[in-house]
Amino acid sequence: MEAPTHCQYQTPSTSSGRKMELSPEMECSMKRIQQNKTVSGVMLINKEGIPIKTSMDNTSTVQYVNLATKLCLTAKGLVKDLDPTNELSYIRLRSVKNELLVAPDDDFFMLLLQRHQDEEEG
Repeated sequence: MEAPTHCQYQTPSTSSGRKMELSPEMECSMKRIQQNKTVSGVMLINKEGIPIKTSMDNTSTVQYVNLATKLCLTAKGLVKDLDPTNELSYIRLRSVKNELLVAPDDDFFMLLLQRHQDEEEG
């Protein structure tokens, strides 16, 4: 299945000016997620807090990345403090208008911003 052309992602450069590359599987996953009509944005952030890929504008990306990185680090610490043998696998934060989904990994984490599904039905 071919990804729609409306899924445009910005690819930041490294400090040396070299483009950061994702695996074809990761590219496909991000495009597939973006096809959902409730999804407002998808961001992939490396462990240093630098956006690798984003479907959002630069200002929104920087804002979400800065705040979600702090949230993720705090949540990881909380889980470890409660049980040192456990680790954070997922964060789902729901506000009145949106949901922020965070899927952390050792090398990166993915942020997903979406509107509530029940709002789409009504």
